[in-house]
Amino acid sequence: MLSHFTADACMPCHCDKRYLASYDGHLHPEWEAVMSKPLLPVFDLVCRGGSRTAPAPRPVPVVRDGDVWKETVAMCRASYAVNNILAAPADFPPGSRKTFSTKDLLASPKGTLFKTATSAALHDAVMNTATIWKHVWRRFTPAK
Repeated sequence: MLSHFTADACMPCHCDKRYLASYDGHLHPEWEAVMSKPLLPVFDLVCRGGSRTAPAPRPVPVVRDGDVWKETVAMCRASYAVNNILAAPADFPPGSRKTFSTKDLLASPKGTLFKTATSAALHDAVMNTATIWKHVWRRFTPAK
């Protein structure tokens, strides 16, 4: 559950209460489908017992101030900021039922930014999950 909620905090629609970010709006379910597409072949490969050449590993950061709650709040705030860049509150105010699709977004001047945000969200989900688990592991592993 910890991994699930940490990764979810990196999905911008999960941190935005506006209608366009709800699962009833077009953006949220479509964006999740876009995010799933590059991951499915990796999962299939792993399930078949194959291997995948990975890029050089990067060091896993530590939880700031040793506080998982503050770390997760920072993740949510960053995700919310990304959603507000892609869908400005002036254009999609709280209470509005206005929404758009990922196709609309990709066809707009923000299309490249959307692709970059998608890639960054997936990277952040992996790195933030590793960061939280590193913290948990160190906290509950007896010192030698």
